[in-house]
Amino acid sequence: MNQGNKLPYLDFLGLNRNPFPVTPDADDFFVSTNIDIIVTELVHGITLRKGFFVLTGEVGVGKTTISRKILQILTEGNICTSLVFHSLLSESGFIRQINKDFGIEGEAGDSDEELAKLNNFVLQQNAEGRNCAIIIDDAQNLSWESLEIIRMISNLEGNSEKLVQILLVGQPELIDRLNNNDLRQLKSRIVIQHEVSTLSRQGLQKYIDFKLTTTGPTRLATPNSVFRIIYAETQGNLRRVNILMDRCLYVAYSNQSQSITPKMVRKAADDLKTASPRLFRRQWSLLAVFIFVVLGGVFVALGDFSFPDLNKGEPASVVIPIVRSEEIKSPPPIVPESILTFLGEYNLGDYGQQFWKAIQHDNLLPLKQKIYQARGLQMVIFSEIPTALKHLDALRIAGKKSENPHYIFFWKPQLNIEQFHFRHQGKSIVQLQYLLEGQYYTGPIDGIVGRKLMQAIVDFQTDLSLPVTGIPDNSTLFVLCSLKNKSERI
Repeated sequence: MNQGNKLPYLDFLGLNRNPFPVTPDADDFFVSTNIDIIVTELVHGITLRKGFFVLTGEVGVGKTTISRKILQILTEGNICTSLVFHSLLSESGFIRQINKDFGIEGEAGDSDEELAKLNNFVLQQNAEGRNCAIIIDDAQNLSWESLEIIRMISNLEGNSEKLVQILLVGQPELIDRLNNNDLRQLKSRIVIQHEVSTLSRQGLQKYIDFKLTTTGPTRLATPNSVFRIIYAETQGNLRRVNILMDRCLYVAYSNQSQSITPKMVRKAADDLKTASPRLFRRQWSLLAVFIFVVLGGVFVALGDFSFPDLNKGEPASVVIPIVRSEEIKSPPPIVPESILTFLGEYNLGDYGQQFWKAIQHDNLLPLKQKIYQARGLQMVIFSEIPTALKHLDALRIAGKKSENPHYIFFWKPQLNIEQFHFRHQGKSIVQLQYLLEGQYYTGPIDGIVGRKLMQAIVDFQTDLSLPVTGIPDNSTLFVLCSLKNKSERI
């Protein structure tokens, strides 16, 4: 749609459309020195399948626009892409969104089922010679569960190259999160990390000239004297520049001027500054009313106070009772006996209330990590009990829908495999080969990940009705070790 026909001030200034939109604009893409380096290196890294990348920057510096430009370049290069910009999704919803944007069809499943779909998809794309890339915007908001999903996805590898490339885009807090000790494995996989900087004084002038030139044969003049003021007001932050310049265009139109003057820039800046406090005051007024109503309800509920009777000449005061905090605390949750009994078998009875609360909030991952670090016990969750585990006791919990139960086990891991890719080697791989030897693995016991071992994992997961992730994840290792222990007892 041609905005020039809709907005008179654009038509007056000879502009086909708004040169300073507040939404990402990957078509009229301005390339500064910093942006050129970022786009070139990230596209190059993704094209060469290097795996994991991070792009950070403060609010309004153009991260989203850059990521959309990268997405555009990758799509034009026949790379299969998935863009996720709803970073506050649940664990299953997050990976489902990735799959949906890849065009993966099928009924919605839990996180393990969705991960299996993604694994099959990228394997198929790789077999056809296509690369896959996932771009996640606002990544600083990702939950621990979603970050764990990203770590699992980043494990997917082919012959010395990653099957899927992941670009996390977020505010500087993203780096703080990745610096957390629990995410050290994920952070160690970062191949390229860039930070988007604000525009310099010279860069700002080039940006404004570029945007005005690409949106029509404008008659608008921008004297050099205005750029110093624009830079002082925005500090080179692209979002602020766009908001201020859009207002400047309107001020120029209202003055029937085809030149932006320093006075107009100051007027536009003042307009924007006065609009914010007015909104701020209105928001606080609404909040004050809300607080008054809520506190009024609390006082009524508590009683023992009096409003003044103005007709009797009493002083205008309200007596508010002192309430000790312990008197209004919620009672601790009543934990079902079945949960306490189950946890007691693993000497985890002191986690009863935390466990029950985590189940109710459908957020077991933080507690799972806490128990593992404190007691060395790994929590494993299945949507169905594998036949091989029927002899073990499990805790059955209902999901958000009664028809989607989950089964929880605890075990002390006998084997941990942090890396599993072609030609990786280590003692843990020797143990894995022994566990799979015979029915599934017929290769040498050499401690090296080869095609036979990778196929053995897939065959084992398929036969045992486990999510086919193609990697020896915790669930797979748990079943493998359980089968080994059962056969030894027999």
